[in-house]
Amino acid sequence: MKYILTVFLSFVSVLGGFAAEIPVSVMQRIYQEVRTPYKYGMVVAPTDNYHKIDCPTVFRVGDKWLMTYVVYNGKDGTDGRGYETWLAESDDLLHWTTKGRILSYKDDGWDMNQRGGFPALIDWTWGGNYGISKYKDKYWMTYIGGHGTGYEAVREPLNIGMAWTDADITKAHEWQSADKPLLSINDKDAQWWEKLVQYKSTIYDDPAKTLGKRFVMFYNAGGINPKNDLKAERIGIALSNDLKKWKRYDGNPVFANEVGGIITGDAQIAKMDDLYVMFYFKAYDPSRKYNAFNTFAVSRDLIHWQTWDGEDLIIPSKPYDEMFAHKSYVVKHDGVVYHFYCAVNNDQQRGIAVATSVPMGRSEVRFPAPERKGRRNIISLNDGWTAHCSVAHDSVVSINLPHNFDDYYGYRQMRHGNLHGSAIYNKVFTTEKHVGKRYFLQFEGVGTYATVTLNGHQYPKELVGRTVWTLDVTDALRDGQNTLQVLVDHPAMQTASPWVCGGCSSEWGFSEGSQPFGIFRPVSLIETDAVRIEPFGVHIWNNSTCDSIFIETEVKNYTSNPQTLEVVNKFAFANGKTAFRLSEGLRLEPGETRTIRQVSPIDNAHRWCLDDPYLYTLTTMLKRPDHKDGDVNAEPVLVTFDEVRTPFGIRSISWPVLRKNGDNRFYLNGVMLLLQNRYEAE
Repeated sequence: MKYILTVFLSFVSVLGGFAAEIPVSVMQRIYQEVRTPYKYGMVVAPTDNYHKIDCPTVFRVGDKWLMTYVVYNGKDGTDGRGYETWLAESDDLLHWTTKGRILSYKDDGWDMNQRGGFPALIDWTWGGNYGISKYKDKYWMTYIGGHGTGYEAVREPLNIGMAWTDADITKAHEWQSADKPLLSINDKDAQWWEKLVQYKSTIYDDPAKTLGKRFVMFYNAGGINPKNDLKAERIGIALSNDLKKWKRYDGNPVFANEVGGIITGDAQIAKMDDLYVMFYFKAYDPSRKYNAFNTFAVSRDLIHWQTWDGEDLIIPSKPYDEMFAHKSYVVKHDGVVYHFYCAVNNDQQRGIAVATSVPMGRSEVRFPAPERKGRRNIISLNDGWTAHCSVAHDSVVSINLPHNFDDYYGYRQMRHGNLHGSAIYNKVFTTEKHVGKRYFLQFEGVGTYATVTLNGHQYPKELVGRTVWTLDVTDALRDGQNTLQVLVDHPAMQTASPWVCGGCSSEWGFSEGSQPFGIFRPVSLIETDAVRIEPFGVHIWNNSTCDSIFIETEVKNYTSNPQTLEVVNKFAFANGKTAFRLSEGLRLEPGETRTIRQVSPIDNAHRWCLDDPYLYTLTTMLKRPDHKDGDVNAEPVLVTFDEVRTPFGIRSISWPVLRKNGDNRFYLNGVMLLLQNRYEAE
C-alpha cells in the first residue's frame, strides 16, 4: 500500500505546476491511508476530577515512545491555576506510564501560570521514525505561556514561549525557558488574526527551505477579521533560520474557516512524499451535529491547503469522548496508524484517547467516577444481592440485577406454564448520608408487586410492573451500613395492572406474552437536594408547526421551611450551543409541589426523522444564591443544586384518526411514512 501510494503521489506532484487542485482521487487515497475507524479507548486519564489532560505530542527516542501532554489543575474554567507539561513513556503506543513534569509553574514571570508545551523538530515523515532532533546540541519546545490563572485565556491573553534542554529527554526534568515570549500578541508585527490570543504551536525542520527558511512554525491564534468582523481561531505560519528570530508569513492566516465562532487549530504536519497533510481540529462547525472533530487538509507548498470534504477522521462517538473528540497527533508505525486525540465527556473530564487503523483491543484506562458535588448523585445497587423463591429454587442464590426467576422453560407454550408466587431479595450496602439531602430508592421494573423494608422499616406494598417507582427512604436510611429487603409478589390471574400474564388468559392456547418474575430492571439509590425536580418532572413537547417548544417542570420542597429558587431550562443543539434559555423565580412553601410552565419560539428547527435522528438536549436546573467557596463576605451567586437532562427530537406527526379527511396515511414532518406491522400468535 505504501509503495502504491508513493508512486501515485509522486506522479501527481509532477503535474503540480499545471493543476492547482489536488485530484479527488488523491484526497480519497490519503483518507484511506490515514483513517482510524477502531477506537482503542483512553490511554492517559486523570486520577481525580480536579485535573484535565490535553494536547498530546508523540515522538520516539531509541526504542521508547514518548508523549508530552498538558495538564490543567482545575475542575472548571476559573478554579485552576493553569497548564503544566508532563511526560509519559510507552513500549507499544497503547500502554503509557507517566514520568513527571517537564514544564512547571513558576513563582513569577510572564509565564508563571501557563506552561503548556509542544516539543519541536520531530520527524514529520509519514511512516518515518518520529525521532526528535537537536539544534545546537539542545532539544527545543514551544509552549503556551501566560500570567493569568484559569483555563487558557479565561483571564489574560496567552503568548508563545520557547523552552530547551541539553539533558536526557527520556527523563522527566524541568526544561529551561526564556524570560519573555518568543511570539506575542503585542509584537509590532503581530497580525490581525492573532491579536487576541495565541495558542498551540509546533516547529518543523525543513532543510529544503520550502518557504525560504529552515524552520517552519505552525500556530493557531484568535483574532477578528477586519473584512467581515468575524471572531474566530485560525492557523498561521512563522519562519526562522535560528529558532530565535521569527518572521510571520505575510499571507497569514494560511488556513481558516470564516464562520463566526469556529475554531480551526492544532495543526500537525505529515510529509507524504511531495505532499503535506495537515491534521487539525474544528469546533462548533454549524454543518456538524457534534461539537469538535478531527479532519485533514492537503498542500503542495505548505501555504495553499485543500480541505478534505469526506468523512471526518475522529468524531464524538463514545461515552469518554461524547462532548469533544479533537486535537490530533497521528503516527504510522509497523503498518498501523495511531490517531491520538483529546477526549472530553459530558462531565467535562479530559484525557488522551487513541484510535487505530486495525483492531487493537480495548483499553482498561477509565476516567474516575464523576463528582456530583451539590447535585444529584445516582448510586447503582445492582450488584451483590441474594434471592430466594421456593417455586423456583430450594436454596438462596446470589444474583446481580436485572434478574428474573421465570426462565420460560424453552418449550412451545400450549398451556399455562409460567411461574407465579413470591420471592425475597436481600442486599446489604454502605453509603454516606449527608445533612440536608433526600434519598430515594428507584426501581425501574418489578414483576409485579414490591414490599420494601429498609433497616427494619417496612413501606406499603406497591404495584410496580413495568413502570419506574421512586420511594423516599430518607428517614430510614443510615449513614454507613444498610439492610435492604424486597418482597416480590407475582400472583397468577391478577388483573390490577395492564401487564397480565398471557398464560392466565381464559383463552387457553392464546398468549400475549409472559411477564417477568422478580426485580427485572436496575435499582438505584438517588441522593438529591431537599428541594428537587420530581421523578418524570420534566415534560417537553413542540407544536405541530415545530416553531415553539413547551416545557413543564415539577418541583417539590421537602423541607419544613419556605424556599426561594430559580428554575432554569437551557435548550441546546447537538453540538452543545444554546438555542434558548428560560428562567423563572419561584418561592415554595414547606412541602409544596408546583409545576412551572414555560414556552419559547425556535427558528428553523432541525427536525428529527428516521434518516437523521437529530436530538437537542434540555438541561433543567434548580439554582439558589450561595457564597462561592463558603466565603460569607463574598457577593452571593446563583449555584445549581439539582439538574436533569432530557434528550428531545423536534418533529411533527399526523395520524389519520385526527385528520378525518379520508387520507389514511401516516405523516412524519409532512412526509408520508409507511408503517409496517406483523401480528403473530400461537
